Amino acid sequence: MNIKHISALLLLLAALLLPAAAQSGAGRGRSAKPSQQQRKPSARNNVKNQKKDGRPRALAAEEKPDPLTAELLRSTQRLLVFDSLVVGADQWARQLPLGTDQGRVTTYDSFFGSSGHPGDMLYVNGLGNMCVFSRKAKDGSSQLCGSDLLAGKWSNAAPLRGLAEKGRFTQMSCPFLMSDGVTLFFAAKGDETLGGWDLFRSTRNTTSGRYIRAESMGLPFCSTGDDLLLAYNETDSIGMLVSNRTQPDGRVCIYFFLPTMSHQTYDWLSPESDTLRQMATLSRISLTWQGREAERQRAAERLTRLRHTLAAATDSDRQADISFFVRDGLTYTSAKQFRSPGGLQRYRQMEADRQRLAQLKTQTARQRQRYAAKPSEQMAAAILKNEAEMEQMERRLEQQEKELRNAENQPRQP
Repeated sequence: MNIKHISALLLLLAALLLPAAAQSGAGRGRSAKPSQQQRKPSARNNVKNQKKDGRPRALAAEEKPDPLTAELLRSTQRLLVFDSLVVGADQWARQLPLGTDQGRVTTYDSFFGSSGHPGDMLYVNGLGNMCVFSRKAKDGSSQLCGSDLLAGKWSNAAPLRGLAEKGRFTQMSCPFLMSDGVTLFFAAKGDETLGGWDLFRSTRNTTSGRYIRAESMGLPFCSTGDDLLLAYNETDSIGMLVSNRTQPDGRVCIYFFLPTMSHQTYDWLSPESDTLRQMATLSRISLTWQGREAERQRAAERLTRLRHTLAAATDSDRQADISFFVRDGLTYTSAKQFRSPGGLQRYRQMEADRQRLAQLKTQTARQRQRYAAKPSEQMAAAILKNEAEMEQMERRLEQQEKELRNAENQPRQP
């Protein structure tokens, strides 16, 4: 074999060996482990990032449905909200412009002079002979109960029949009963509510005594916040909605609105409309005034007059300077605190007798001075007569006060 043949053979071998070497080097490059950033997530890691329905958690959160659905927005009741007032969360019950004939909203402990039911709200009617209140159970749930004043004593608490549907409401509170005695509004928590507390309405069957299934008041009375009370001053045509929507912690807003006889909606607005959403949530109450400025003005004037009237009545009550000791830890300072039948009238009569006694003492003291300066049988007889009358009045007042105190201390807690 000559040199030319050998050279050709070497060139052929080189041509065959070089591609194999290149492929071998490439194989070694691919076998290197990728960096931590380059690794693809494993199927096991993907399982950790998924919910039971197989969707990634972040995606599920993004797709959480808006509670204010198009259907709810379409059914938003048309309402004229003519004023609002922001107050402390523990003060709103005292700010409701309800006349004495409309009843009042207060706490259970305040009404019954107890201390074992913090946070339980109570409504008592204008006659003062029937009340509805929330009552907590051992498991933390609560329901609405009622009690009647019979022969000077409050009956035992009885759950309102028909309202405590199993599994529907976990909490019930803030009742308000209309003057017809059958229409009840209340706040409740449960699976059906938009936010925390929502507002519901029910009516009582006067034959069976049961309440029919409660219905949500819908928008704008309910919201994604806590909606606590719906009340009406029927005499002055003023509705009141208490809610903490859009308010900071510890504050609530009282919305004053015109009651309506029928359920009218904003049917000319699309559910996608920002205007409809603002009226549904009451985020801009001025939108409810459009085209109804005259109505708003008249309603605002009625509310102002009513506030002045109630303030004057409160001032008159304070000027009466009521102070009646009931028991240790409880002294009445308001006429509204008397609960026994005719208790306030008896107290007023006692006060009138005390004034008469004070006048008689002053008159007798002057008679004694005149008698000392110029004695006479006629003056002596008048002094003796007054002293006997004063002694009788003091004994009578002492007995009347004792009887009234006993009446006010009678067990009235249902």
